[in-house]
Amino acid sequence: MNLQISPTSSLIDERIEWYVDDLTPGRELIIRAKDVEADLESSAVFIADREGKVDPAHEKPVRGSYEWVDPMGLIWTMAPKDPGNQAMNRVSFRELPGHIIFTAQPGDKPEESQTIQRSWLMKGVARIPVNDEGLHGVLFMPSGKGPFPGIMIVTGSGGGANERSAALWANHGYAAFALAYFAYEGCPDFLVEIPLEYFEKGFQWMAKNPRIDGNRLAVSGASRGGELSLVLGATLRMVKVVIAYVPSSVVWAGFGGENAGLKASWTYQGKDVTFIKEGEEIDLKAIYGDNPIPLTPGFLKSMELVDEVEASTIPVEKIQGAILLISGEDDQMWPSTLFSNRVMDRLTKFNFPHPYVHLSYPQAGHGISNPYIPLSPPAIIHPVDKGLYALGGKPEQQAYANEDSWEKALAFLNSNL
Repeated sequence: MNLQISPTSSLIDERIEWYVDDLTPGRELIIRAKDVEADLESSAVFIADREGKVDPAHEKPVRGSYEWVDPMGLIWTMAPKDPGNQAMNRVSFRELPGHIIFTAQPGDKPEESQTIQRSWLMKGVARIPVNDEGLHGVLFMPSGKGPFPGIMIVTGSGGGANERSAALWANHGYAAFALAYFAYEGCPDFLVEIPLEYFEKGFQWMAKNPRIDGNRLAVSGASRGGELSLVLGATLRMVKVVIAYVPSSVVWAGFGGENAGLKASWTYQGKDVTFIKEGEEIDLKAIYGDNPIPLTPGFLKSMELVDEVEASTIPVEKIQGAILLISGEDDQMWPSTLFSNRVMDRLTKFNFPHPYVHLSYPQAGHGISNPYIPLSPPAIIHPVDKGLYALGGKPEQQAYANEDSWEKALAFLNSNL
């Protein structure tokens, strides 16, 4: 038996290829993958072809963790043995390379193992913690003099700092600022009444850095961070590109803490950014019991409030540059495809002069994220309110959405920034 994997050291957003040959034709091969640091694993069973070879680039497994043709299938579907408290992001950013052990075990020969390295950071990219001028987060800076185009990465309703996405952007030559704004040391506990001036200061701080080009600044976020990205683009003239993953077309109420549904998420110049207030509180736990709760029906109901929707619609036509929207048509957290279509319609109505693109993925859910990492689970326990929520999406389509959207987001930013 001969297990071949290439490359054995790679960045997170690079594909790997593997195959096994010198097998007995027609015999089963069990192959397993284990992420050592995250304690995740997957497995698949293949049948060796007439030449005694298993090549996942051309055949799908007969059973196992996944069921489609994809050399990265074992990576996408790695999961904990005991799912327990499901985090949306199963693999966290880490500065040191991670290790994945592949083990091949044919029915008639001893098993063979090989370990590969997967890294979030390219050599020379600096990770710089930020606690400056009231700003909190992490800046990732490419090697070299610059000046580099800059991108601010903002999180959604989970809070914290999205170091994973920032690191990937920095590997491709962008100064990427993972700016935290709540649920992070030095920041508020909840997504309530967050001043947009905080993000404005973040962009100004980036522009003052001689290695960052202050005339080429972008913003990107997902979910509530996608909403925020569109709001920032419509408010701050310094934002030249917006990349919004599973975003909203309207502004919603605050999240977390007491009476958050009656408070603004964002403020600007001392005033609330107009938002849709929560209606009568519904005991979703009583309706769904211990099953994951889909929030999309509630958001669709709120979208019937015509006057509130109109008043809370983000004026995306004011954005000073290109816009990329990414949505999943099976999004169960909120109807991101509907929202994105509304953004596109508004841009068309106002004859928006800059490029605007909507990537909509059938059967993908809310968890569209970084490429070539374990998929988000179908449901998560939310880190802020501890609710069990459905994300939606089917694994194969979710994997495709992650891969395709990342390639197109890179091309979009390269073309427009």
